[in-house]
This record gives sequence, structure tokens and C-alpha cells, in this order.
Amino acid sequence: MDSSPLAAPAPLEETLTQMTLQLQAAQAALVQTRHTQSEFLWAMSHALRSPMTSLLGFAQLMDAEVPKPTESQKSSLAQIQQAGWGLLAMIDEILDASLIESGKLQLEMGAVSLEEILRDCDMLVEPLARQSNVQVDFVWPAQPLFVAADRTRLRQIVMTLLGHALSHSGAAGAVQVSCQRCANGRTRVLFQDTSRGKSAAWLAHRHLASHIKLIVSQQLAGYMDGIIATESTASPAGAYWLELNASGHPP
Repeated sequence: MDSSPLAAPAPLEETLTQMTLQLQAAQAALVQTRHTQSEFLWAMSHALRSPMTSLLGFAQLMDAEVPKPTESQKSSLAQIQQAGWGLLAMIDEILDASLIESGKLQLEMGAVSLEEILRDCDMLVEPLARQSNVQVDFVWPAQPLFVAADRTRLRQIVMTLLGHALSHSGAAGAVQVSCQRCANGRTRVLFQDTSRGKSAAWLAHRHLASHIKLIVSQQLAGYMDGIIATESTASPAGAYWLELNASGHPP
């Protein structure tokens, strides 16, 4: 009888090592792919922004020419500007997304007055609210509230959330924006549908659809150690909010 030993199987450790190396190689390739994609999006968006800004500038100049444009020409120029501003906003959103993805986003954190931000947004959103036939009411805080945030990015987030509220409030809708100090020591900006009976569209979209603006806003809030959330037993049905760390008055 042949008593020679059978060939020993490959050690388990060697198999696990090979699998680990393969996984690491796949992860490195994925990281490189995402980095290349982010760089491409940033370069493309940056290249598109300059000509789009020029186009809008020329449209504004044509609108202010002497003699004045005819009504038909003014209507065409208004459509050009509306489409141009929409595309420019989309380009800026892609730029923000690529900066976040590549880790190049830079924030200037500091103590920011919520009332100042909301008063700025009140003026900016007024024409859109009038056009949408939606009433927007701001409830100003009884005492100064400061949050730890980047002022520009905070204004951007609030405008995005206001735009989302307006687009889903329906004709003759009503939106209320208020601030409150939370039990956990953080500060919340609350957006509520206060129209009678509540808008069906608002209730259907209160969970914040995965639109690029909202995705970017949620990521920006996260970079500032904040959150954007919806629904809670402690809040009115249909409401959503931005929550940030409270901060002392700036020196």
C-alpha cells in the first residue's frame, strides 16, 4: 500500500491574503475613478460657468438698450435670462458636488446670526413667493440666536429649503419659517406648511426628494456638523428642518 502523504491544500491564510489584496486593489481603483470623475465635473462646470455668465450679461445689456426692446423682444430676453439663471444655478450645484466629492470644499466657520440670514433670505425669496402665489411668513426669534456655520453656505441651504417649500405648497399656499433652541442645546430652523388643510403636494414631498440641490445641502449641513431632517413626534406633521450647533455671540 502506498503510504506517501497527500498534497497539502493551500493554507487558508494565503487565500485570505490574496482576497484582501484583490479587495484593496478594487477599492483603490474605485477611489481613483471617483477622483477622476470629480475632477472632470469640476473642470467642465468651471469651463461652462464663464460663457454662461457672459451670456446673461449680454441679455441684461440688450434689455437695457436704447431704444427699448419691443414687448416681443423683452419676452424673449426674459426667457433667455430665466433659462440662463437656471443653468447657472445647476452648474454651481455641480461645482459644489464635485468639491465635496474631491474633499476640496473649504468653509469659513464662525458664529452666524440666524436672524440676519433669514432676513436676507426673506428679501431674496419674496419675488419667487409672489410669482408662486405662496405666502411666506418668518417668525423672528425673541432673542438673538447664533449658530456655528459658514455664512454663505448657510444662506445657500436656507434658500434651497425655501425653494423646496414653495415648489410643493401649491397655489395660495402658506409657509412658515421659525427658529427654536432644542433641548439638546442645538438650534433648529423649522419649515412648516401652514395652509388650511395642508397641501397634498407638500405632504407627498415632505421627506425631501433626492434632488441635487437637496443632496448638496444635506452634505453641506453635514460638513458644518448639522443635519436636515423631517418628521418627528416632537414636530408638526409635514415639517422639516435644518439643525446646527448653537454658538455664542461673535466677539
